[in-house]
Amino acid sequence: MQIKEYSIRIAGVGGQGIRLAGIILGTAATIEGKYASHWPSYGAETRGGPSISDVIISDSEIICPRVTFIDVLVLMASGFSNYVDKVKSGGLIILDEDLVKEEIKRNDVIVKKVPIMSVADKLKKRAMVNMVMLGRLISITRILNEESLIKSINMVLPEQVREDNIKAFKSGMV
Repeated sequence: MQIKEYSIRIAGVGGQGIRLAGIILGTAATIEGKYASHWPSYGAETRGGPSISDVIISDSEIICPRVTFIDVLVLMASGFSNYVDKVKSGGLIILDEDLVKEEIKRNDVIVKKVPIMSVADKLKKRAMVNMVMLGRLISITRILNEESLIKSINMVLPEQVREDNIKAFKSGMV
């Protein structure tokens, strides 16, 4: 039996909701009956410092919760090109074309440049760029289903912000 396990690294800066995105993604995986781990890493700065969420989603028990080699890398800001070398051959890099200006110099990975921040700006919800990113991540990878993410948003977020976050998530699904 082939066991499927996906290692996802979301890299951005403090204030983009990177850690919250990892929590919602991991929770959605458990809603689908999968195993999940979330390992956040962030600087002491509240905003502007490096922020990373490593999420592993697996059909079986996860032995090590740390991501060493990446199946899917999401870049939400410039300055994280050092993670590009850790993406597995055949892996996927999703980058926000509005915020990431570095060129990816690997021909053995798939690179998707997508507008994430501009979608959040159109919604006048810049603070929900993480939800737009999750929508785009799910629409590209299909690692999890849309309904699980919406259930996770409803479980994790306070009631007064759920509707706007779900709208931002769905806007990213396009």
